[in-house]
Amino acid sequence: MTATAVKKQLATYLPLLNLKQQTLLLDVVKSILNVDETETRLGIKKYNKELKDAEIRISKGKFVSHEQVEKELLK
Repeated sequence: MTATAVKKQLATYLPLLNLKQQTLLLDVVKSILNVDETETRLGIKKYNKELKDAEIRISKGKFVSHEQVEKELLK
């Protein structure tokens, strides 16, 4: 099925649902997309700063390897 066909069907069926059903459907869609409305998006400057900070920590050896995490989990 094409994206256009899906959108057309959604536009056809959505008005047929009552408010409670539409709200439930919206919750399902948000759940699928893992949407957290309390979470704020990072700006590009903050995102790049966090990446740079992480790279600095890694270059200094301040990180936990996957193997170390697995060992810790087994304890």
